[in-house]
Amino acid sequence: MLDPKLGVKVQRGSLLHIHFKQGEFDNILICKVEHDEIINEKSFDLNRGLNTKKKVFKAFLYYLGNKKRDEEIYLNDKNNSKYWWYDFLELEQVNTDDVNTENSLDKLVKIIDKEKKKEGLAFDGTLLRNSIVGYFKSNHEFNFTEVYDIVSNYSPFNSKFPLTNIINPLCILNNANFNIINVSPKNKLIDILNSC
Repeated sequence: MLDPKLGVKVQRGSLLHIHFKQGEFDNILICKVEHDEIINEKSFDLNRGLNTKKKVFKAFLYYLGNKKRDEEIYLNDKNNSKYWWYDFLELEQVNTDDVNTENSLDKLVKIIDKEKKKEGLAFDGTLLRNSIVGYFKSNHEFNFTEVYDIVSNYSPFNSKFPLTNIINPLCILNNANFNIINVSPKNKLIDILNSC
């Protein structure tokens, strides 16, 4: 359904607005859940309803500030739709997708480069680094699980390659969710044959 005010196609669904307290703290939760077309198994009528298997489509959690705590906002959006946070909720990003792309890729490359500088580890470090850079260059959205899988499933040629030294700091990106934009030319793939 095309929303005339937002100018975008919006998936039909229900919008749940919940005001709740946790102790002395007020919170607001807004969730959008999808409606799916379903066929009634007895009458074969086409209906719309909530899918019991799908989870929340989009969520906004607002911890209202008071004298004892600062306000905080958390967003969840399985499709990372700009209209949800920018047009509908009228929020501003703390970091842009450009900044998130550059910062996260730089952090990952630095972690890997630190390990590959150690004697005998350049080959494995270069292969893993190229895998991460390749992920950023070939994907439009950052998915932590996919990046984690690239690193944790890597089988080093050198048994002394310290994979846990890369996996542990990687977890700082666990809640990251952003569109990958403008991968910096400084993060280019390295020629394996000439770098080791």
